[in-house]
Amino acid sequence: MLRAASNDFWLLLSDKNWLNREVPSKNGLEDCKNADSQQAELAAMHTRTRSLNLVLEDTGTKTNRYGSQCGLPEFSKQRHVPVLGLINPKSGGQAGADILNICKRSPYYQDRFFNIVKVAKSQERGGVLDIFRMELVAACEEAKKLNTRARVLSGGGDGSASFSLSLIMQALKADDGRAAEGLADSGNGFIWTDEELHDLFPALVQLPLGTANDFGNILGWGKKYPGSKTNFGCGMTPAQQLAFWFEHALDRQAIVTSFDLWGVMPQPGSDRCDFKVCELVGPRGWNPKVPLAEGEQQQLVMREASVAVPFFVCLYFSVGLFGYVVSRFQLNRHKSPAANKAEYARQLCGIMLERRPPQLRQNLNAIRLHCDGEHYFPPRYQTGNTGNRYREVGFYNINWQA
Repeated sequence: MLRAASNDFWLLLSDKNWLNREVPSKNGLEDCKNADSQQAELAAMHTRTRSLNLVLEDTGTKTNRYGSQCGLPEFSKQRHVPVLGLINPKSGGQAGADILNICKRSPYYQDRFFNIVKVAKSQERGGVLDIFRMELVAACEEAKKLNTRARVLSGGGDGSASFSLSLIMQALKADDGRAAEGLADSGNGFIWTDEELHDLFPALVQLPLGTANDFGNILGWGKKYPGSKTNFGCGMTPAQQLAFWFEHALDRQAIVTSFDLWGVMPQPGSDRCDFKVCELVGPRGWNPKVPLAEGEQQQLVMREASVAVPFFVCLYFSVGLFGYVVSRFQLNRHKSPAANKAEYARQLCGIMLERRPPQLRQNLNAIRLHCDGEHYFPPRYQTGNTGNRYREVGFYNINWQA
């Protein structure tokens, strides 16, 4: 459709009588100059951002665990699907940073693999999100011509999948202030129409760089990342493992399937959720609580979440005890997945042995949850059950854990 419109436009210009054309007004010329200047400015900003995106990630060590000669599969239109990457460099004991650095040295991958944290933090005009959007649109158009669907490789823990999806949606979000730069609203709040979202939206590939890696495991991508020390018996070097994994992630014959995605939504007739996202702050260690004044009872201190993202849930969502465990764990993350597992146990033990802080309710009294318009929690609410006997309620998208 775009090609036909472009041809029609070209023919229309060719048929004009240029001898009788009107001379553009001074204001019109100034508008054209301003538009050209803005486009040139944006192009320069994009060039600078692309060059910064090629700077290697700081891993704190001089060597890469995959070796200095590690290479990724050469992209082939016959065998592979167009792919982008959003990788958390700190995940997997900074294996994510090592993988990103290999991508930055490899043709094809260097333009399409990104530090997910930088994409989230650089959403201004000309920033990293702009570059990600450009590459996303290009990859999806390439995949359409190949009669397939582009893929986004999400590298990190289970939460990185939701984060990657939110950044894809953010990249496709319309911006009326930048309509002339390709961000015009197609009528649904996005730059793509509903039909384009259905046909072009990329498939997600999960690179398991986290602690639990449930998402990568249930999708068949493994519970440990390629090159992990626990893979010592596989008969391949870390570099060979990484190349092998990437080859299968890009393989056109790999199975693509649908997967449920859900989240916290407003009540019917409302555009807002009665739901606040905050994060726990405090010292590392056994006890994150601090006294607000000398001699006073210790309190939990929380702040509004620093990065606001759409609340997509791929695997599980819990309210209560384990939500508190996770919030304390976030303050005490380690570089090693094994140390992170031990930290979960340590925080759970600390919670069970200490006095409940005043900010937390006694179990789940006064918590109400609805799902698909029906009352979900607490059960038997109509008969007076307040939820006070429950320590936790959750939603699971993994059958074997339900």
